[in-house]
Amino acid sequence: MEKRITITDISRRLNVSPTTVTKALNGKPKISEAMREEIIKVAAEMNYKPNNSAKALSRNELTIGIVYPREPNEFYSLIEKGLKKESDDLIDYKVNTLFYPVEGLSNAFDIREALIELKSCGIDGLVLSPGFKDIEYQDVLEELTLSKTPIVYLVNKVDKKPGLGCVCMDGILAGRMAAQFLGFCLREKRNVVVFSCNNNIHVQRDCIKGFIEESKNQNVNLRGVFETQDDKKSAYLLMENVLADMPDVNGVYVSSYNTVAVCKCLADHKKTQDIKVIGQDVFDEMIPYMENGIQQATLYQNPCEQGKRAVRILYKRLIREEVPESYFYITPQIVFTSNLSAYINKEV
Repeated sequence: MEKRITITDISRRLNVSPTTVTKALNGKPKISEAMREEIIKVAAEMNYKPNNSAKALSRNELTIGIVYPREPNEFYSLIEKGLKKESDDLIDYKVNTLFYPVEGLSNAFDIREALIELKSCGIDGLVLSPGFKDIEYQDVLEELTLSKTPIVYLVNKVDKKPGLGCVCMDGILAGRMAAQFLGFCLREKRNVVVFSCNNNIHVQRDCIKGFIEESKNQNVNLRGVFETQDDKKSAYLLMENVLADMPDVNGVYVSSYNTVAVCKCLADHKKTQDIKVIGQDVFDEMIPYMENGIQQATLYQNPCEQGKRAVRILYKRLIREEVPESYFYITPQIVFTSNLSAYINKEV
């Protein structure tokens, strides 16, 4: 095993004290800029990596609270895997994680109660995946912000409320990819509809915005946008209404996990040869519809990585590493039957 380079190794190379090296690498005063630059340069040449586990021994334990919905399970079970994987990796760094899953995206009361309890626990930071009705707990988020508790949003951001950033899929890019795909698939008439989850979720709004932008380039006629509230029955009924009221529609983009309900409706009404479908995510129930050609493609947004990255960003801020306040976008990847096997049960 290759020997880890230590501060002592660097000090010996430069013939300076370990204290001087420590000051240089940690941005401490009482050292000249020329010496600091030389130490940083040599440290990089020697491939020095800080021993964060040792650093953790000298500070108090950190407590991170995580609030997220369990439903839709097809998506959030993978988010949860990522959250737990990164949390497990931080155990040796004196990070304690409190998980507060709630039932679903519309359960604002349970989210509010979880936030109040975490606030009373004196958490150092929060990862929150907000639901549809964030206005019902914005006052608690304001209190956490006033107490200087950093917040990282996951999947969705609370509008007009401060936070460290939001980890989510690049919805604009996903929408543009979906529109271009349908433009390629549909040769003559290009009449399409979009099924979103809930337009209060910013990533859903971005998906629609991106789709509208690219549909103009592809000569795709967007006939309507329908909200399913991530309910399978609603998605099925809405697709039935489209078949009845818009018989010329021949393309569908489902920007949430409800692709299965849409595909089932098309199969039940024997319309699978007439309408092309692109969905979002990869999960077990969807796979047969792709393998049977009912759904032609899907956009993978790597929910496991989203969960991992949210915890990682919060931890970096808590240990004083510089983290810009911004969106942290996951680039969507288009999946066909030809590469589907690479994404089944993928966790990273």
